[in-house]
Amino acid sequence: MFGIEGKLWKNRSENSWVISFPSLDSITEGDTKEEALRMGADLIFTYLEAYFEDEISEEFEVEVIEGEKGRVAVIATDYKLLLSLFLIKRREISSMNLQQVATQLGSRSRNAYKQYEKGRIDPSLGKLSHLLEAVNPNEILCINTLTCTA
Repeated sequence: MFGIEGKLWKNRSENSWVISFPSLDSITEGDTKEEALRMGADLIFTYLEAYFEDEISEEFEVEVIEGEKGRVAVIATDYKLLLSLFLIKRREISSMNLQQVATQLGSRSRNAYKQYEKGRIDPSLGKLSHLLEAVNPNEILCINTLTCTA
């Protein structure tokens, strides 16, 4: 299963729960822990709808699951769309357009990279690392696991 890691914590000064997904540069909150988890899923679903409106079926779901020590993971019924969102957000955070990324990858065509962002090509781990290096050479792709409470 593929997920994007986030963090969940109690904001004592506001008496709310905050959930963030640093790799997506996204944050939201709720009055309760359960509401924050729902708001996190809704936030990511909203992003996915904005980028992939035509690819999302009626059965498509996004869920934020709680792990240990304030760690959470957002998962989706179609992990490729979630992975594509990750690539899009990393490129946007780096303030790069598709042509700039293609140039960094040594390609003249931005369409080759765009296929990954559209979820049409499922990159290997090595390719994913290479794609992320093109948008920010100083970032390291870290692999981690999350033990979920069920």
